[in-house]
Amino acid sequence: MKSSNEDFISFAEISTNYIPVDAFSWGFDKSVQTLTDYGNSEETIPNNEYTYKLSYSQSDYAQATNIVFYDILEYGADRIVDGQAQFVESEWHGVLKNVNVRAISEKLTYGSSTVHCAPVVYYSTKDRNSFTGSDYDVTNTDTWTSVCPDDLSTVTAIAVDCSKNEDGTDFLIKNRQVMEVYITMTAPSDVNFVGKTAYNESVVYTKKNMDDFLTPEYSDADVTLTEIEPEIHKSSNPRSGTEQSPEIVRQDDSLDYTISITNNDPAFTLHNVIVEDIVPDGLNIDKANIMVKFNDGTDIKLSDSPKVTLQKAGQKLVFTISSLLPLETMTVTVPTTVTIDNGILKNTARITSVNGIEKSLISETTYHEAKPVGLMISKENTSGGRVTGAVLQLFDSQDNLIDEWTTDGKTYYTELNPGTYRLHEKTAPAGYLLADDITIVLDNAGNTKVDGNIVSTVVMVDESNGQDLTVSKTVKGNMG
Repeated sequence: MKSSNEDFISFAEISTNYIPVDAFSWGFDKSVQTLTDYGNSEETIPNNEYTYKLSYSQSDYAQATNIVFYDILEYGADRIVDGQAQFVESEWHGVLKNVNVRAISEKLTYGSSTVHCAPVVYYSTKDRNSFTGSDYDVTNTDTWTSVCPDDLSTVTAIAVDCSKNEDGTDFLIKNRQVMEVYITMTAPSDVNFVGKTAYNESVVYTKKNMDDFLTPEYSDADVTLTEIEPEIHKSSNPRSGTEQSPEIVRQDDSLDYTISITNNDPAFTLHNVIVEDIVPDGLNIDKANIMVKFNDGTDIKLSDSPKVTLQKAGQKLVFTISSLLPLETMTVTVPTTVTIDNGILKNTARITSVNGIEKSLISETTYHEAKPVGLMISKENTSGGRVTGAVLQLFDSQDNLIDEWTTDGKTYYTELNPGTYRLHEKTAPAGYLLADDITIVLDNAGNTKVDGNIVSTVVMVDESNGQDLTVSKTVKGNMG
C-alpha cells in the first residue's frame, strides 16, 4: 500500500487561471482534457489517458473553509433529455491513474506567509450505485480510506479534504483564489464502448463566509470514446504482379518491400503501433539496412531511429512504433535478396496492435515468382536439318558440368539461373566435324544472348567432314 502523499506527483500542468465570478460569489467548474485544452465535453480514444479538472474559485472579499471535493468516478450526471432534467448513467468507466493535489498543497492559508493547506486524498471502492448522503463524509471509514489501493482499477470514488493546514489548524481561503484537483484516468480498451459516453459529476462542499453549515456545488463533464484506425499499405521493388500473374524475379535479385503506416487523425497521437511482416521463405533479409522515415524526412537506419524498434524471429519482423503523431506517416523499407530459383513469393503486412489494443489491419499483398531462365538448344547441319547422335555438354562459368545429353532431333530445353554458360560438343556423329564451343549469357530479364545478340534458340551447327573442313557456328533466331 502507498500513502496519499505520493499523489502529489504532478501529471498535468498546473493551471492558475482565475475563473471570473461576481463579488461575494463562488464558482465550481468541472472540465476534462483529452488533448491540450480543457472542455466540458470531449472525445478520447481507447486506452488513452485523460484528466478531469475540478476547479473551485471565488472573488474578492469572499472566504470559505471546510472545503472538500467529492467525485464518484463516472457514475453519471444530470442532463436535459426530451426537455426534461434527467440523471444519465455513464456508459463506461475509465480506470483511475492518479490524483494530483499539488496546486492546493501550495496554497497559503489566509493571513499566513508560511502555513500551507494540507490536502488529504481519500479513496473508495464502494459500488457506485450504493452511495448515499452519509457517504459524503470523509470521516466515514466504511466508505473512505486515505491509503491508496494497490489496484487502482478497484477505485470507484475519490475525495479531497482541504479543511486543514499542515500545522493542523483550519485552512481558510479568502479573496480571489482558485483551488484545483486533477484526476487522471485511462479509457477502457474495449472497442465495444466506441461511440459511448462517460458522464462524471462532482461536488464540492464548503462553509462560505461565516456560515455554520456546508453548501454543495455541482458540476460535470463528459468524455465520448472514439476510435482511430491507422492505414497500412505495402509496395515493392520490383513492383508487384497479381496473384494470377506474379512479377518474375530471379535468384540473387534484390526484392525490397516498403510498408507505410499513417495516422489520419488530425488530433490524437497513436502509441505503441505494432506492425508484423512475415517475409516469405526464399528471401534473405538484410536486417542491418532496414530503413525508416517519418513524413517527408530523411531515410535513416532503423537501428538509429528513436521511435521504432524491431524484433526479428526467423522470417518474422515485428516493428513497434512508440508514437505516431497526428497526420504522420512512417515508412519502413526492408531490403531482401532472392535465394531460390523457383517458387511464389507472397507477402502481406498487418497492424496487430494500437495503444495496447489488438487490431487486424491488413495491407495490400505483393506477388512475385522466382523463376529460372528457359534455355533452348538445337543441333543442326549447314542445311538446317536436325543432327542426331551428337553428345553435347553444358558448363557453368566455373566449368562445372551442368548437363550432358545426346541429340535426338528435338530441341533441348532446360531452366537455369541467370549467368554465363558454355556449350561444348563432346562427340560429333559420324560424317560431321566437332563444332566450336558457344558462350551463352542468360540475363535477369530472361533473355538468352550469344555474342551480345538476343536469340530464342541457341543453334550449334556441325559441318560435314566430306566438305572443306572448316568449323563454324551460327545463331538461329537472331532478335537483335
